[in-house]
Amino acid sequence: IATIVNLVVAYFMWSTSHDALKSTKDSVELSRQIFELSHRPFLGILTISLTNDRIPTVADLTIEMKNFGSIPARNVRTDWQATIGGSPIEARVVPTSPNCTFPSEAHFFSANINAPPMVAILSGAVVLEVAFRVTYNGVSNTEYWTQYRYRYDTQSLRFIILSGEWF
Repeated sequence: IATIVNLVVAYFMWSTSHDALKSTKDSVELSRQIFELSHRPFLGILTISLTNDRIPTVADLTIEMKNFGSIPARNVRTDWQATIGGSPIEARVVPTSPNCTFPSEAHFFSANINAPPMVAILSGAVVLEVAFRVTYNGVSNTEYWTQYRYRYDTQSLRFIILSGEWF
């Protein structure tokens, strides 16, 4: 009988230890997730503008992307497209895709819009839209992404955000 009692007590001790170990593992995983969410890069659009400083019918479309997070973003990959009336315009991008973006660091992307399309945009005959997506990695190699869609409003002469998503 003493052997059976010892076996039952040993089983309950093992069961309690096993449950405590599982709770500890769950707690560590939760702490890791909280750390990653609070200490991560977050790339987003700071400004998007259309300026025509040189000639009234020629404009520069400029997008300023910034790391709003607390750690650098690595393996940054950008993909953006500006369209006028649904047709893509050629853009010059500086830099093409920054490999690393430090906290509070900004990168600029731009495109020139020449006379005929610019006149049509300002008159409201065609719509200027910009789609921007950036994918990047955080400290634990987790992949994050941010994407936005904007449309130029000829009434306020500013871009309005149509949609924004991030992970």
